[in-house]
Amino acid sequence: MNDLIKYILTALLVLAAQILILNNVNIYGYGTPLLYIWLVIILPKEISPYLTLLVSFLIGGFMDVFCSTPGLHAFATTAAGLASIKTLPLFITNNDNINHNKFVPSIKTMGNNKFVNYTLLIVILHHILLFLMEAFSLEAFGTLLLRMVTSMIFTLILIIAIEYYKYKASEKNK
Repeated sequence: MNDLIKYILTALLVLAAQILILNNVNIYGYGTPLLYIWLVIILPKEISPYLTLLVSFLIGGFMDVFCSTPGLHAFATTAAGLASIKTLPLFITNNDNINHNKFVPSIKTMGNNKFVNYTLLIVILHHILLFLMEAFSLEAFGTLLLRMVTSMIFTLILIIAIEYYKYKASEKNK
């Protein structure tokens, strides 16, 4: 199947899961997993930076429409897209045995440590921007920090679990 069609189907599935299920999950009253940021993390390296920013903005805008948050998700997701453009080259080297023209960030292509570190960087940036913009105040900083950290942890757990499942499934198909 064409990579673009696979990505679109994955995006539709992830966005539907986020809106219909994950937005209603509130762990200990603080953490909500924001899986949709994974769509920015797995954008192929081969697409132009402008297209990366556009796709990131559209993903965030889609979330804004369904979450009634005027521009918060679009802002944070676009910033995460920009960060992914600038930081992904730091996590891959020419020594890695990869095809740079068809590179898609994943555990399979980057290895556990590099992928987890790259994902952690993008998720932290996204969550800090999103939660700070949402609160628009540091008045209840302790609660804000708790919401950010719990959401980050659960988002990372979901992303790594999905990536690990994809990796194991691809190993079985060899």
